[in-house]
Amino acid sequence: MDQGPFPWSALDNRPAEKEGHDTDWNNNVAPYMTANSGTQSYWRGHTELSRFPKDFTIKNMAVDYYDIKRGKTKDVMKLIEKINKVYAEKSPDDTFGIYTNEFGSTKEGRDLAVISFFEKLAWLGEDQSIAKKYDEIYGTASWDEFLKDWFAVTDGGESVLWIFRPDLSGINGEVKVSDRK
Repeated sequence: MDQGPFPWSALDNRPAEKEGHDTDWNNNVAPYMTANSGTQSYWRGHTELSRFPKDFTIKNMAVDYYDIKRGKTKDVMKLIEKINKVYAEKSPDDTFGIYTNEFGSTKEGRDLAVISFFEKLAWLGEDQSIAKKYDEIYGTASWDEFLKDWFAVTDGGESVLWIFRPDLSGINGEVKVSDRK
């Protein structure tokens, strides 16, 4: 599960001035970053815990942030492994990504992000039946135990809704899934 430390040297080889990245950043992003725009974060994706079963185009995203208690990241990731198994077996077409904040803060409370990708906003009102599906895999009342364990390793969270705007993005939103080995 653990991919080891982030390969910071990869940033030294990122597209820079030669490819126009720095100019684009300085002209189109930096001017909008102010002291009042919030904390800037650097997120690491965990493909082994995420569910990207098919190609899709980003449209809507429900972003759930969680504040992980100090020293409990490994425990949280073990719980996410269990959730991943439930989705793999009971909701194989659902798409979500798991991300951790590489520049975590004990004040901000955004240590983990779970991003659910979906097409129609009506999805928000649908019963995803996670408790029932979890109990089917791990046994009766196991969802209640999961919640107890989750609350023991997190200090709450928050949810936001994002709507993808290709006109404000540097990408078209297409996500191509490749086989992972």
